[in-house]
Amino acid sequence: MKKIAGSMRQHRELVLNYFRTQKLISSGVMEGPNNKAKSP
Repeated sequence: MKKIAGSMRQHRELVLNYFRTQKLISSGVMEGPNNKAKSP
C-alpha cells in the first residue's frame, strides 16, 4: 500500500489531469508504443 500511495503522490497531477479532461483526451495512442518499448 505504501508503494501505491507513493506512486499516486508522484503522479498526482497526471491523475488529476485525466479527470479534469473528463476522459475526452486519451493517452492510449502513446501507451501502446511505450509498452512495446519496455517489453523485452
